[in-house]
Amino acid sequence: MGLPGTSVLAAAATYAGLQARGTLRELRARLQPWETGAALTQEIALDTASTSLVPRILDAAHRVAVAEETLGLAERIMRRLAAAPPVTGTLTADLRDDELLGHDEAAALILGLQDRVTRDRAAEWMEGEEAAPALRLWRALARRCVGPYGEHAAAPLTLAGWVAWSTGDDLEAREALAMALGADPGYLFARLLHQACNEGLDPESVRRCLRAERRDRGAAPARHGDDQKEAAPKDAGLAPAQEDASRPRRRSRSSATAVNRPRSARAAARGGGVTVPRPRTSGTSGRGTARRDDSRLGSARPGADGSEAEV
Repeated sequence: MGLPGTSVLAAAATYAGLQARGTLRELRARLQPWETGAALTQEIALDTASTSLVPRILDAAHRVAVAEETLGLAERIMRRLAAAPPVTGTLTADLRDDELLGHDEAAALILGLQDRVTRDRAAEWMEGEEAAPALRLWRALARRCVGPYGEHAAAPLTLAGWVAWSTGDDLEAREALAMALGADPGYLFARLLHQACNEGLDPESVRRCLRAERRDRGAAPARHGDDQKEAAPKDAGLAPAQEDASRPRRRSRSSATAVNRPRSARAAARGGGVTVPRPRTSGTSGRGTARRDDSRLGSARPGADGSEAEV
């Protein structure tokens, strides 16, 4: 006699490697920031990393070095995740991944991915053996964007959505990209991917762009610093995003969207610019929720001398 709830169809599906998906709430829980006691420790690590990393990212002379450090650290952690013994259940798997990622490591990656060029290079881990550990890393980083760093989650959430879409999981892709836009409605890369995914476009066009970037990098150095205007491919069908990170300005929610222009899925590989947050110097309050007044990407904030600059 079979156990209650079993069937030949369920056994055949399990043998074929198919897994039952959880509820939408369970899917979102894998991407939402921590609300446990560890969130405070992670917030302190983010504060500490900001004071050392953000000035280097804003300095054109050190920006390339920070990018290489960020990507190198991400690759090491991906290998660490891939080597971990498999476990059963999504919650158990996420807890295991959280244990394999240190607070300081997560803080360095979250801040490093705020640079658009670094984020685009990380998006190249989208297929083959790289895809699964990359997706696990992006989920784990999204969970570490705690307290006032909620909007920093736009980068790892967009990367998680991209890898999920690239590997055929449209449900997680749409949810992750929607959460990225919830964290930062002006995040152009997430907007382009979300629209392309909802329209049922083939992600292969985006993958071809990223593969070409990876191949061409050996022939030409990556563009960092003042050279932030990347031209879209000739066949992309989308004008390059008109965002210049080197010019201080105030960005409004309404003016930051270039989504009214026609675009294709291939243009998503060239997503909008992402600027780097200025290190926070004041105390934190309201932990567990994103504080939109001092952590929003691309917003103008007073500097030490009372002037305003985009961060």
